[in-house]
Amino acid sequence: MRGTLQIGEVARRLGLNPKTIRYYEEIGLLPKPKRTKGGYRQYTEADVGRIDFVHQARALGLSLATIQEILKFRDKRGSPSLQIPRLLEEQVARIDFRIANLRQLKHELREISSRFPHGRRTP
Repeated sequence: MRGTLQIGEVARRLGLNPKTIRYYEEIGLLPKPKRTKGGYRQYTEADVGRIDFVHQARALGLSLATIQEILKFRDKRGSPSLQIPRLLEEQVARIDFRIANLRQLKHELREISSRFPHGRRTP
């Protein structure tokens, strides 16, 4: 199939282990991918986006069950539980807090860096 990627390519692109992608498929976070005649999984760009979403959501601390609920709602296969909107708002607040902290750190590092003569590094 043209325009598809095999699991190793997807894993490298997203910085994941192929076992992680197979696990996401096994627990139902990913639909079963099409396969080549030789049995190799074939992923579309939409699949890659979904895998990346799951990976990023996990990295931000969302549980697999919460991610499953979000994906069901996103896929229009059901209504979210009453907890999902609250959990999403809490996650957005955490992200905003992290962004603010990173901006502050960036500012402080630039301030410290500006004290050094340009082009000269100290040991």
